[in-house]
Amino acid sequence: MNLTRRHHGAAGIIFIGLLPILFSLLTVSINIANKLSTHTRMLEAAEVSGIAVAAESTLDSSNRANYVTSLVDRYMTNNLGAVTAEVTEKSCKTGDTCDGALVTTPFTELKVTASSNHKSLFDNSEYGASQDFSVSGSAKVRKYQSSGPVDVYFVVDQSRVMVEDYFSEGGGRKRIQVADEAIVNTINAIKAFDTSGQSRVGFLGFTEHVAESVGGRATCRPLTYGGSWIYYDKRRLLDYRRGNVPWRMVWNLFDPPEIPRQTQDCNDWPPGTVNEEVRHWNIRINVLYKVRNRTLTSNLDSVANTINNQKITRGEWLQLINGMAGAAQMANSMPKLNSRQLFVIITDGGVSTSNPDGFKQAVQLGFCDKIREQLATKSSFQAGSISTDFLYIQMRNMGTYPNYYGVDDCVGDNNIVTAFTANKIEEAIMSKINTGEGNFLHN
Repeated sequence: MNLTRRHHGAAGIIFIGLLPILFSLLTVSINIANKLSTHTRMLEAAEVSGIAVAAESTLDSSNRANYVTSLVDRYMTNNLGAVTAEVTEKSCKTGDTCDGALVTTPFTELKVTASSNHKSLFDNSEYGASQDFSVSGSAKVRKYQSSGPVDVYFVVDQSRVMVEDYFSEGGGRKRIQVADEAIVNTINAIKAFDTSGQSRVGFLGFTEHVAESVGGRATCRPLTYGGSWIYYDKRRLLDYRRGNVPWRMVWNLFDPPEIPRQTQDCNDWPPGTVNEEVRHWNIRINVLYKVRNRTLTSNLDSVANTINNQKITRGEWLQLINGMAGAAQMANSMPKLNSRQLFVIITDGGVSTSNPDGFKQAVQLGFCDKIREQLATKSSFQAGSISTDFLYIQMRNMGTYPNYYGVDDCVGDNNIVTAFTANKIEEAIMSKINTGEGNFLHN
C-alpha cells in the first residue's frame, strides 16, 4: 500500500513538472493553427478581391491596387498596420501561347497579390518564435472575352423622365446623358474585341412612338404676307402597339407598323387659312421626336458619333412595346446575323405610361419568345444556331414594378439591373456580353 502511494506521489510530481511544457506545446499548437487559418483567409481574400476587381471594368491600373487593398483590409481581421496589395495584368489573344497553352478564347488575366501583418495569440519568443507574423496570398482571375462577334441593339427610352428630369444618383445629370455616355463607352469596348468576325451595334430610341426620318423637308407657307417660309424635317411616327390589343402585338409583331402621324406640307393659301392641325403636328414631331436611330452596322464609330452629336432635350410618354418591337424588326430586316443577339433596354424603369397590363399580357402570350424564335430562323455568319438575350437596365429603383408587369418573364430575373452611373451601365452590358466572368486559379 505504501509503495503504491509513493508511485502515485511521484507521478503527480512528474505531471506537475511537465505542466509548463504541455502548456507551451499547447500555445505553440494554437499559434500554428492560427497562422494556418489566417493564411487560408488571406487566400480567400485574394480570390474574392480578384473576382471583384475583374468585375469592376471601369477601374484603371492605378486604382486597382487601392481597390484590392480596401477589400482585403475589410476581409482580414486583427491585422497590424496597412495591408499591401499589387495587381498585375496580362492579356492573351487568340493564337497566343499563354502559360504553355494555345489561346482559343481571348482573355485578360489579373494577378492579385496581398499581404498583411498579425500578432500571435500567445508569446512564444522564449522558444525563438516571433510573436508577430505575416501572411500573403495571390490569385489569378481570368476574364474571358466573348469568343465570337455579337450584334448589340441599344433600345433606349427617350421619354420625359429620361430626357427632362435631373436625378441625384447620376450626379445631377439627366438620365439620357448618363445613358448616352455609357453606350458610347460600351461601343468603344466592343471595338477592342478580338474575335473572328465583326461585332455590330444598332440604336433605336423610343417613347410613345418610334420616330423615323424619311428624308427631305416639309414646307409651310408663312403665317402672314411677307413672312418667312417654315421648314420641317420629314419624319413619321411608327406605332407597334396594334391598337393596344395584346394578341395582335404578338401575332402582327413582324408586320409593318402603323403610321399615326407624319410631317406634311401645309401650303394653304391665302396666309392665315393654314391647316392648324398639320402645323401643330409638324412642330410636335420635330421638337419631341428627334431621330437618332441607326440600323445594325459594323461601323461602330458612326453610331457613337450620332449619339454624341444629336442630343435629346424633350420627350414624350413611354411605351416599351414600341422599342422592343422596333428593334426586333431592325434585327429581322438584316440578311444575316451574328450567332449572338443582345437587346440592351435602357429605361427609367417603366413599361408603359398608359397600358402596362397590355405589355404584361403580350409577354404572357409569347411576345419575347416570338422574337427569339424568329431570329433563330435567320442565316448566321457563324456555324450553329442564333441565340437571343435581353438585358433590362432601369435607371430608377422601381422595386417589383417591372416584374409585376412581365419584364422578368421576358428577359429573366438575372437580366434586370438597376444602375445609375455610366460606369455601372457599361459594366452590366460588358458582363452580359462576355462569358466566363470570374473563372479563377489561385496560387
